[in-house]
Amino acid sequence: MGNTASSGTVTVSDALPAGLTATDISGIGWTANLGSLTCTRSDALAVGAAYPPITLTVNVSSNASASVTNTATVSGGGESNPANNTAGDLTAINAAMLFVSPASEFDFDGIEGGPFSPSSQIYTLTNSGGAAMNWSASHSANWVTLSTTSGTLAPGEATTVTVSINANGNSLTEATIPTPSRSPT
Repeated sequence: MGNTASSGTVTVSDALPAGLTATDISGIGWTANLGSLTCTRSDALAVGAAYPPITLTVNVSSNASASVTNTATVSGGGESNPANNTAGDLTAINAAMLFVSPASEFDFDGIEGGPFSPSSQIYTLTNSGGAAMNWSASHSANWVTLSTTSGTLAPGEATTVTVSINANGNSLTEATIPTPSRSPT
């Protein structure tokens, strides 16, 4: 905080810690550049006033540390004291974590052309992390039906997905069949 109004271009630069990837940066009156993680503006800032906040949206990788410090630096604007131009924000990472039960594949037996036993398997999906998550399930076999293919789970919330062998399964021959995939998004 200075004792005179700012003059010239003010630039705010952000240095993201490992495990975070920026997806958006914006702020009212700021010209934002996502590629360089900078925001600039040229309007004067009166003594004791503040510019509108800058919002930085990130994706958190699965291997991010449990806590990270994001650092932002301001420059320009006729700054007379560059020693106070950096700020850090310590943030706990409360990542979403998908737990699938049972963890085993959908194994079934039967004669060529069916019937198959069991004809379905119920999987319980639980978000055991500290943040909401979107999930999706997919398959590439025309003989598999999923009761639902996507959704959102709040922390601690669970849902079920039933994987069933449909009528196209009657054309299956004796073989080892891959299990449909499941993953958080």
